Amino acid sequence: MTREWRWIETDADDDEDATDEQEQVTVATYVCTDAKAHGHVDRWAGGYGGSAKKKAADMSEAEREAARAERRDVIESNKAWKSAETVRAAFVVKFLTRKTAPKGSAAFVVATIAEEGHWLSDHRTPTKADELLNGGKARMRADRAKAAENVTEGRALMLAVGQCCAAYEAQMGTHTWRNVTPGPARYLAFLAANGYELADVEKRAAGLDKPAPKPRAKKARKTATPEPQTSPAEGDAAAIDDAHPAA
Repeated sequence: MTREWRWIETDADDDEDATDEQEQVTVATYVCTDAKAHGHVDRWAGGYGGSAKKKAADMSEAEREAARAERRDVIESNKAWKSAETVRAAFVVKFLTRKTAPKGSAAFVVATIAEEGHWLSDHRTPTKADELLNGGKARMRADRAKAAENVTEGRALMLAVGQCCAAYEAQMGTHTWRNVTPGPARYLAFLAANGYELADVEKRAAGLDKPAPKPRAKKARKTATPEPQTSPAEGDAAAIDDAHPAA
């Protein structure tokens, strides 16, 4: 049971001197007293997955080995991602110096605005934009807007691409490779289409890594059942019996 404050409904809505009042009431809260018996689990116990992690002592040997392999993958993939970030940043900085935007840029910008528009206004995006478009020199918001003045249409679109790249880069990190999400996947695919060679860990983030096909199980060959063979003596005896049937 819990105590809550609730507004008291009155009939004095037309009375200018009337005041709102509250009263404290008792409210019943329903809970499960035996969650384990009813199969309920703590949805927050295991983070985003919603399932609690098994303790090593409760795992089988195969499960422990799988957990160790998963941990090794996380450590190695995190290192690979950080290394790829340096290479990717260098590519993007050079890519954004283009005077004209490559084919597909307008569609990329529109999709970014439509689905990740909130990333463009994130407080981290301007700093990242300065790193990619202005050599890391901080600028005021108005100065970033002025950068698009007196430039060709092609260059203006390229600056818009740069803002989108900055928005993605500001959101991405070592968590990105763990799941394929539309935004980062779109961004990495766009870079790949324009000459950037994705690292293996980036391919995982973009959903472009193709697992090796499983070997097909070989079908067992059917062998013909051998016909029973008779010895020459048995064959002669059978011939005699056929020639002289019993009376």
